Amino acid sequence: MMRMLTLVTAVALAACNPTPKTINGKVTDIWGKPVENATVQLVDAAAPATSGADGSFSFPRPEAAGALKFTAGKDGFIKNSSEVMMPEDTTGFSPAIKMYPIPDGMGFFAIGASDYIPVNPVQLKTTGTDLGAYTGLPSDPEAVTASQEFIFSSTSSASELSRLNLKLHRLEFKPSATVTGVTGDQEVTLNLFVATDAIPYDIQVLPRDNYFLINPRDELESGHYAFSTQGVLGSSDPETLANLPVELQVAHPFQIKR
Repeated sequence: MMRMLTLVTAVALAACNPTPKTINGKVTDIWGKPVENATVQLVDAAAPATSGADGSFSFPRPEAAGALKFTAGKDGFIKNSSEVMMPEDTTGFSPAIKMYPIPDGMGFFAIGASDYIPVNPVQLKTTGTDLGAYTGLPSDPEAVTASQEFIFSSTSSASELSRLNLKLHRLEFKPSATVTGVTGDQEVTLNLFVATDAIPYDIQVLPRDNYFLINPRDELESGHYAFSTQGVLGSSDPETLANLPVELQVAHPFQIKR
């Protein structure tokens, strides 16, 4: 009798908690706002889905648990993908896809709290002697952010970007410095933000040509920083800047504030 009651209870519970026949997910932008009318594809699914006004989408539940790969695309956004593990029990399982809006223009953009923050180029300046010099920024960075992520949009491919030798440096303001001159060391007035530490970062090619995601490997402390190419920041060669094409004689500075 007790065994019969146990069996009846199990059947009743299964009836109250049936295995979901669909999996339901959501598409948002990187700030959590729903993305409507995105085309969502699930590998091996018969047809794509379209996200609703709240960003939701659904697919028939695959028979077996395991890795599911979704991609989402929409005009005005960088196509993105997400791979998630579907458990045996899919109750409460809700895959999420985050999409990056396409920035307005080319260059560097910090990912702010609710929008992109342009990290505009600043013309670099070299000061010193014919034998030694500092190259730096003559003004305080305009872009202020607490972001640890940056989008870089460029006409360069990943291989071309590698050849440009993109660097991220911490900056410090130097009012003056000692450089090598013809008659020996001499003091020169700088009034420049110059490079100190090189900051290691990871760069990811996004699923759209010429768009990259940059993440410093360690949390950036409050201070001044800049992206630059060709080793121009930190160089003591007075000719380095002048020998570069005009479009590379710049750095993209920003300030981290906590």
